[in-house]
Amino acid sequence: AAADALGNLGGETSFTLLTTACSASNGPLRDQITDAVLRCLETLPEPQRKTLGMECYTMMDSPEVGPAARGAALRGRILCANPDDAARLVVEAMRGDDAFRRNAAVAAVRCHPEPSVFLRLTPQLAELPAPSHALLLAALAERDVAEFTPAFLAAAESEDPVLRGAGLAALGRAGRPQTAVPLLALVLRLEGAEKDTAMDALGRLPGAGNRAQEAVEKACKEEDI
Repeated sequence: AAADALGNLGGETSFTLLTTACSASNGPLRDQITDAVLRCLETLPEPQRKTLGMECYTMMDSPEVGPAARGAALRGRILCANPDDAARLVVEAMRGDDAFRRNAAVAAVRCHPEPSVFLRLTPQLAELPAPSHALLLAALAERDVAEFTPAFLAAAESEDPVLRGAGLAALGRAGRPQTAVPLLALVLRLEGAEKDTAMDALGRLPGAGNRAQEAVEKACKEEDI
């Protein structure tokens, strides 16, 4: 109860008391205190959270900590890390078999204040298992960063049906007018539900009826469609 109260209270004093108690505890009590430490960290101002948090998050991102708290600690590490380390931590988590860590990595991609740092991981997406690759595509599509578009197109053109579906869904959410022609090619090549998804993505492009429509009409004329 005392740990929960300090976690809810927040602030640097509560954080110091909680981390001291955490290092001296084990078992279920440690898990409870760990959860309170993580909640307390979220209340600290940005500079303090990064300074105090990285060491704390790293310590808690270990097998000795319960899975939920371990996942939350990884999310904190990614948010506090420099760009190269943030991308590395995401890739490492998505390669692993710990669902809590994978979910935490995806959550960090979705809420990171500087989504462009994840441009560093796009060259490594193809090395990930297809389900992890697909989860990251969905998260990246939410960030509205134009430079992610080639990763979406590459997935949409994949031989793997899981990746094709994820890439098409990402293009439907975050495509750009310049993706109209590649999407049209996919509409012409795909069949069934995938063809419908590609057509839907084409219709959702920003500027549909303007730049995107012009690109489609130009491609149709060139292909004599």
